[in-house]
Amino acid sequence: MGAKVYFEIYDENPCTEGEYGTMVKTTDKMPLYSGFTNEYGVFSGTVNLPAYVKTAYVYSPAFFTPTVIEAAVSDGILSADAATTRAVTRTVTSTSSPFYCYMDEEVADVQVTTTSRYRKTTTTLEKLHTSYEFNWHRWLGTYDYYNNGKINYAYTGSLQAKDVAALYTAHQTVINIDQDCPEEFRSYGDMRLYKDAEVAVTFVGQNTCWNSSVGYYYYQDGNAPTSLDDVNVILLFPNTQDGNYTVTSKSALSAGIDQGTAAQLIYYPNIASGSKEGATTIFPAGTRIGLVLACNAWGNRLTGVGWTTDVDKGYRSATSASLSVDNDKKSYGTPRTAVYKLKDYVMISFEDHTNDENFSDVVLTTLTNPIDAIDDVPVADTTKVIVPDPEPTDTVKTDPEPEPVVEPERVLCALGQLPVRLLPRWSNGRRPLPDARQRQREDTYRPALS
Repeated sequence: MGAKVYFEIYDENPCTEGEYGTMVKTTDKMPLYSGFTNEYGVFSGTVNLPAYVKTAYVYSPAFFTPTVIEAAVSDGILSADAATTRAVTRTVTSTSSPFYCYMDEEVADVQVTTTSRYRKTTTTLEKLHTSYEFNWHRWLGTYDYYNNGKINYAYTGSLQAKDVAALYTAHQTVINIDQDCPEEFRSYGDMRLYKDAEVAVTFVGQNTCWNSSVGYYYYQDGNAPTSLDDVNVILLFPNTQDGNYTVTSKSALSAGIDQGTAAQLIYYPNIASGSKEGATTIFPAGTRIGLVLACNAWGNRLTGVGWTTDVDKGYRSATSASLSVDNDKKSYGTPRTAVYKLKDYVMISFEDHTNDENFSDVVLTTLTNPIDAIDDVPVADTTKVIVPDPEPTDTVKTDPEPEPVVEPERVLCALGQLPVRLLPRWSNGRRPLPDARQRQREDTYRPALS
């Protein structure tokens, strides 16, 4: 099933072109009409427009549709055909040359040749792209250098969010791309697990010119890191460009992930020593999990769009406010990511530019098993939106507690709460053969009601 799309109709273009070609809603006017399409993205109904309107503008904040569609009024009918609308489709694009994630520690020494006016020079990726640390662990699995970073460890279990288009429609009612992110959803700290749990992250979508990478990290509650140098980051998604950037179709040339792609997080108890020993899908209670976005860290960048996008960026956006840094690696000290709950989904929405405040550029969601394992993020109002239900999950099973060891003489009689006298223990461990004298002794020691 698709997703219902919210839209507004105006008699003039409500948007202007902002920095880097993005369309930004700037009008303060009320729309002539607003509503939702059906789940197939189609609207058919009666709309009362002023007689002077010959051309109308249909605006939608949904990132999988064009921001503005110009529509003509003819014979009393308003026709708007979003021919360039992109639904949730398979968009990964192959390349003839390899490309890499500049945060991946395993490609730091890859040899590259640069050509200047007078000579060719051979160097390494790490020396060529000094804005990137090349220190994220590639431990979940490999990715395809010739398919724009498509991961080879995609997860398809019950913790994968299935209807991501509907989920994004619900998300945009909370985080509006044309407004500053609400303060209550700005993330100051990482997500806490209050019980043992499995965790998976699903890519919902993006709408940006930057081809960024996302990783995750974790630590015990109470031991919060003060900088990204204090955490061990594991590469999650090497390239978050899905080709659906609404400003230009050229983003499809560097698409390396499909909407709805998921990965299951792995807990490495010995990661601090660089070891994978003891790896498990179950994170212990009391763990805090964080996510971090490295801006434009994918090697195949968007080009030819009228502004400079093939540049290295030091900017990092993390779910912990203290770990987010600007292009000069200076700490913001304030949030650059939104985290909140839509029913059972924990939504993570990154801001990927240094001075924007809408926090809506790259959107992920998290599901856990047990479903309620994350307990410390704000909850969004869902009374007026439709949020798809996740698939049922099996509760994480832990080893049962052993039965208590009880001394035999303490359980010889079960008479409720009534007091009893206890039978004696024989020193040789065996009961003597009954005879008249022994029976007489037993009668003396039998439990008696009092």
